[in-house]
Amino acid sequence: MAGLSQKEISDFLHNWDDSEDGLDSSDSEAEDEVNYYRSAREIEQDLEDAILEEENNEIVGESLVFPVTSEDRNDEDPALLIGDDEISDPPLISDETQDKKEIMKKKVPRGFYEENVANVDGVDVSAIVWKDNKAEECKNNQKIIKTLELKVDYLERNLKAATIEIKNIPTSNPENKTTLTGIVQKLGSIINQPVPASDIKNIFRLRGKKETVGTVVVEFSTTSLKEQFIQSTKNYNKQHTGNRLNTSHLQATGPRKPIFVSEALTAVTKRLHYLTREFIKNSEYEQCWTANGKVYMSPENNKIRKFINLLGSL
Repeated sequence: MAGLSQKEISDFLHNWDDSEDGLDSSDSEAEDEVNYYRSAREIEQDLEDAILEEENNEIVGESLVFPVTSEDRNDEDPALLIGDDEISDPPLISDETQDKKEIMKKKVPRGFYEENVANVDGVDVSAIVWKDNKAEECKNNQKIIKTLELKVDYLERNLKAATIEIKNIPTSNPENKTTLTGIVQKLGSIINQPVPASDIKNIFRLRGKKETVGTVVVEFSTTSLKEQFIQSTKNYNKQHTGNRLNTSHLQATGPRKPIFVSEALTAVTKRLHYLTREFIKNSEYEQCWTANGKVYMSPENNKIRKFINLLGSL
């Protein structure tokens, strides 16, 4: 094969340069249609150039584009492939935080004015009243507190459902749960209501005031035994009106004192019971008693009874 002359080689290279110019022009036309970015830095630079161009031409767009400073740039951003869709950056969060009180003042008004206008004998009269939201808030808080108090009273009443209180039980030395259990069993034999030691779940004496003995609290295993013990005490006192249950039945030394047996009440029910007793002194009602942790009252020799649930019922 014969070799090429110097002129043939020059013509070939000249024709090759012309073909590359044609390819470059075709590639530039394709690049005008779709742009491919090799890194996030190129995207940021392109966006900055667009923003500067809009500011110079005083063009206001529909969406806000936040500039990215040199401090926010990251040279190690991964490469992104962006299509023909429009790119919108997420809004940046401002470092300036508003005070909580300022926000509350703006969103929660303290109150409002209420104006009432009337005409009296041809004279316009206006009355302006300030309605404070704090007062309404206090009323709502009072309602919530009242509801919580009722719930606590309900739970406490259930805890004391099988508990009785015995007053004026003389003290003994030494005194412990065993001696107190023996006293309750002896009272049970007097009123004809046997009380096994196994049915006494807990027993203790409360601290009394000066020169008075504390109340003995007895928690039975069942509510039925509690009700039977209280009813037996009432029956015994009705049958022995001249010698009701007292300290002499326990062979206690000292003056004779009556022994009172009642069911254990919550603090709210005790207060309600006291106010009911004071109320019937100047009313048509003459009887007041408690049953199952509730307060009742009724007129004398009348089977109609009224349940007292709240102080407002009086």
